[in-house]
Amino acid sequence: MRRVQPWEGTSPVRYGLGVELANGVGVVGLWACPEQKGRSYGAEVHAIIDAFEPFLRSVPCVLAGDFNIAPGGDADRRVGVTKRLAELGYVSAYHAHHGVDFGDEQPTYYHRFSRGRPFHIDLVFVRKEWVPAIRSVEVAPYDSWVNSTQLRSDHVPVSVDLDLHLSTMAVNISS
Repeated sequence: MRRVQPWEGTSPVRYGLGVELANGVGVVGLWACPEQKGRSYGAEVHAIIDAFEPFLRSVPCVLAGDFNIAPGGDADRRVGVTKRLAELGYVSAYHAHHGVDFGDEQPTYYHRFSRGRPFHIDLVFVRKEWVPAIRSVEVAPYDSWVNSTQLRSDHVPVSVDLDLHLSTMAVNISS
């Protein structure tokens, strides 16, 4: 495995990490947590994509994490991020697999542990060519994660099962 660091020292991107697995699949993890005053979550996600764009273009990747923005927002929010990732050849595994629009998904985050304040802000993007390889996309239930006696997190895990064979990984990533 190799760690990919497409930025240096003082870059505004702090919470992104990329690795290339031995099988040639890249994984980019992100957490949108802007530390610059006045910077939005959407701007932070765009900065992470900026930092990793060469990697996302050159290696077929899974991009996953806490985007911290709800679907269907204005241009500063995920609509712009989703469009940009689509231009790079990536789609939301949840939305593609379940055939739902942004705004019609199962929540992944419960603000301040409240069932009454749910959002879908934890996402997994995959190469659009991989959509047929998605076997399942599951969001853990509120009661087993957020409302458990351990209060694990106000986020629930999103699991994506991909059936990738080496032959399906030979996708055109020069889009």
